[in-house]
Amino acid sequence: MSEPVYPLATVYCTDEDLAIRCPTDLRILTPADSLAAAGSDGAFAAGLPWTLGSATVDFEAQGVAPGSLIHLEGGAIRGSGGYFVVDSVAGPVVGLRRIGMASGLGQPPAPAAGMTGVRFAVTTLAPQIEQASDELNRRFGIDPTSSLRGPTAVYDLRELQEAAMLTVLLRQYTLSTRTGDGDFAFKVRELKASLDAAAARLQVRWGPTGSDAPTSGVFGMRIVRG
Repeated sequence: MSEPVYPLATVYCTDEDLAIRCPTDLRILTPADSLAAAGSDGAFAAGLPWTLGSATVDFEAQGVAPGSLIHLEGGAIRGSGGYFVVDSVAGPVVGLRRIGMASGLGQPPAPAAGMTGVRFAVTTLAPQIEQASDELNRRFGIDPTSSLRGPTAVYDLRELQEAAMLTVLLRQYTLSTRTGDGDFAFKVRELKASLDAAAARLQVRWGPTGSDAPTSGVFGMRIVRG
């Protein structure tokens, strides 16, 4: 089997998936130096409350992709701001939506009249997501270079999505936990139990009906604190 080409074209979860699972802690869990884009000149044109533009940042060129999270503050945004999901990217313009919601649903980030002076930052756990996805590929014989045994040949990616998401979160919470007590220590135990449960039922099925070849398993991973 040939070695996969990096970066992986298919990973099994996104920053949005992680935000849905741990909405209050993502800013702490994401390294500050994992910065894809940032600026203070964000603007929403009148009539385009879901479309953010910048005169100084080319989002597309800097690797911002759909599924990334962007934190907005300033302008007419209240308080310390909040996160939105990048829905589309075209050069210095990104289309946004609410986390876990379809495009255009929910309260938009800007008023209909438009808004300027928005500060924005896109940080990401993409390297950690890719690492977890690569480990799943190797464990289950998924070859990104093969059309027959690549991610597109897997019948249902949702169990891999769950395993990748829980693996990333467990590692980040573990790295952020300094004692055996407290909120993060509780979440480490909760995530470990969830990952163990996901591991027990995780199978990889192939083909359009999931029956092209015998299922693959078993998934297991030890999380070791340094």
